[in-house]
Amino acid sequence: MAIVGQVQPTVDVRELTPDELTAAWQLGRLAFGSDPQPPPQAVTPSPGRTTYGAFDTAGNLVGKAVDLHDEQWWAGRAVLAADVAGVAVAPEARGTGVARTLLRALLHGAHERGAAVSTLFATTPAPYRACGWEIAGQLRTL
Repeated sequence: MAIVGQVQPTVDVRELTPDELTAAWQLGRLAFGSDPQPPPQAVTPSPGRTTYGAFDTAGNLVGKAVDLHDEQWWAGRAVLAADVAGVAVAPEARGTGVARTLLRALLHGAHERGAAVSTLFATTPAPYRACGWEIAGQLRTL
């Protein structure tokens, strides 16, 4: 049974291959702006980083998100964490649930590798709060 007003995207979400990292960087560049040339670390696989991509039925990359493997201290001990970064959705796919599907896959992958918590610094908090994140503090730079 479908819920009226809720769009269910038809996307395939998976970890990106090294050959797909440039396309993911381009998608992030479209969303956030940056230099025309990608820095080497953005298009080269590196340990401690998993980049996920969402592909539409035609095989086009329409979303991406990065899980930065990290640790946080809780009750005096290190706990594996997923720092969510670089979430971007192509303009034509925004508002269709691609980001939510992508973030669920990222969190599932993070849980599978043992991460117990996740964090992010959202520029737009509402979509992330809809996925279950809560505001726990603010980072201010003066």
